[in-house]
Amino acid sequence: MTFDTGEREKAPLRIAAAQSRPATKDGKRRHSPLFSGPANMISATNTLKKTACALIVVLGFAAASAQAQKSSGNIIGDAAKGDTVVVVGEGTGFHRDVAIDRDGRYNLRSIPPGDYVVTVKRADGSEAQPKKISVRAGATARVQ
Repeated sequence: MTFDTGEREKAPLRIAAAQSRPATKDGKRRHSPLFSGPANMISATNTLKKTACALIVVLGFAAASAQAQKSSGNIIGDAAKGDTVVVVGEGTGFHRDVAIDRDGRYNLRSIPPGDYVVTVKRADGSEAQPKKISVRAGATARVQ
């Protein structure tokens, strides 16, 4: 492999702006079509408006999908080991039973928003006083 160490004359950089554009018959230089007058400015403004509208629509769909992801809530509370927590939706038919087996805390996730009755059935067969609770989307309701 050989390298040419001789000095070569570098070609001067040319700025191909207005000098390379041909002149019209009357001797004036041509301008870029984007900036050639009010008609093209209106076209550019319309393009900008269309782009802004498209961006607003896309952001609207993104916000709607983010809201749709939070269409449920949670219920948390305490009970004794061996108890069963029964959650029943008022008027919706929603029903969920959870057995308490560890530390006595329960966390019911993905509960549709609405009003619920929470009852603790004890291991000895008795039931605690039912408690009414409201679940809101994206929130956690605590049973006292």
